[in-house]
Amino acid sequence: MPATLYPIIPTEREQALARAGSTVLAGLMNQCDLVRLHTGDNAADEISLPTNTAQLVQTVLEQIGQGHSVVVLPLRTELTTSQAAGVIGVSRPFFVRLLEQGDVPFHKTGTHRRVRLRDVLAYKEE
Repeated sequence: MPATLYPIIPTEREQALARAGSTVLAGLMNQCDLVRLHTGDNAADEISLPTNTAQLVQTVLEQIGQGHSVVVLPLRTELTTSQAAGVIGVSRPFFVRLLEQGDVPFHKTGTHRRVRLRDVLAYKEE
């Protein structure tokens, strides 16, 4: 499934399940270096998560449990100016001015500006 910046709002049931899962997963991570998830009775129905991946899943579950929408994207993802403006919480015209002033690196695909998510997050952190 491709990554998207369009969030899905979790239902109350999904929030409750996520809260429970987050609590269980947080407890497991304190006890071991590898978390194994079983989806059935067969060994083939098992996946193993390294601690850093389990921490990411736990964070996602925690956020969903609080009713927040969550988007997970690779840092190499390229965004449109509208998407990037949304990430840092500014208007698109303001963000375009940041690009034109050289505050955030960008490149053009045809006539459209594209920015890397990592550059947008670096600007937001400043």
